[in-house]
Amino acid sequence: MIKSLLKNIGWSTKRKIIVIESDDWGSIRMPSREAYERLQSAGLPLNQGSGYRYNGYDKLESPDDIIGVLEVLSSVRDSNGRHAVLTAMMLMANPDFEKIRADKFTRYYWEPFTQTYERYGYGDKSWYAIQQGTRENLLHPQFHGREHLNLPSWLKALQAGDPFTLAGFDEGFWGFRSDTYKPIFQAAYDFWEKAEIAQHEATITEGIALFQRLMGYAPTHFAAPNGALPLKLESICANLGVKSFVSSRKQPIPLGGGKYKNVWRRPGQKNTFGQRYIMRNCFFEPNSGTQDWVSSCLKDIETAFKYKKPAIIGNHRTSFMGGIDPNNRDEGLLALKKLLQTIVAHWPDVEFMTSEELVALMNE
Repeated sequence: MIKSLLKNIGWSTKRKIIVIESDDWGSIRMPSREAYERLQSAGLPLNQGSGYRYNGYDKLESPDDIIGVLEVLSSVRDSNGRHAVLTAMMLMANPDFEKIRADKFTRYYWEPFTQTYERYGYGDKSWYAIQQGTRENLLHPQFHGREHLNLPSWLKALQAGDPFTLAGFDEGFWGFRSDTYKPIFQAAYDFWEKAEIAQHEATITEGIALFQRLMGYAPTHFAAPNGALPLKLESICANLGVKSFVSSRKQPIPLGGGKYKNVWRRPGQKNTFGQRYIMRNCFFEPNSGTQDWVSSCLKDIETAFKYKKPAIIGNHRTSFMGGIDPNNRDEGLLALKKLLQTIVAHWPDVEFMTSEELVALMNE
């Protein structure tokens, strides 16, 4: 009871609003099942914590993956006649492995995710599907970072000749958790030395510029990879038009050297720059564990509505990816369809919104 109450304090509304936020779109993870097996044989810690669901199932989204999600979203309508919509948190770039190797790991080079689609053999079909979903208001891309990768930490490991990091590099992969190099590779904007913050500022600036060029509009909502974002970067984001951040109630703020300060935040709370903190209070990760994710998410939604809060559903792309295991996509899409159908049947006055629309409502 107390836990549910704490999860649902802050900004309130009588409207039954559903927001679905899905992370990691555009980013590489495991290139193939064969790569996974070779890296597992090499001893990489691929399955630590929740790593199994990312490294075992999560491959860059194919056209079939995206189209499957769009078909499910378009299969239901809310009380306003609107289809379900997914706020897709996009990573705008990935490492250019060939250039990095050619420069002997002395510099980092990146490629836009659209180029990664081509390199993976998808041509322009995945990008076209993203654009189609956006035009049809089924997808609403927002900003998850330029990469999901901590560049200083990863380059240090490569330059030091770390065998696991090099083995991953040879496969076009970086997504394991190293216990030797900190910050962890996935935490793109965490830092060890204060000088690294300037590099993070540059990647955010470049990432948002690339987002605007490709998407045709500027992002206003930002989910920092793994949640780590130095406070100094909030002001940079404000200057770039970011109006809201995904946050946890107890947000660990990096201080450098592996130290953090926990800052307590309320859903919808504003910072000194007028940006709001948006907190996910419902969760839907159907390829994680053995629980009934449809039932558990519905309970989360019921609790959110009970306390007059929008139901903000947290999700990751891996739930719907079929490039490594098609069954993973089929089962994830089936669960998503069941969830959405149950939502509209149980709450006939429900409204689907994007994260950006919810923040705009909060600011009215």
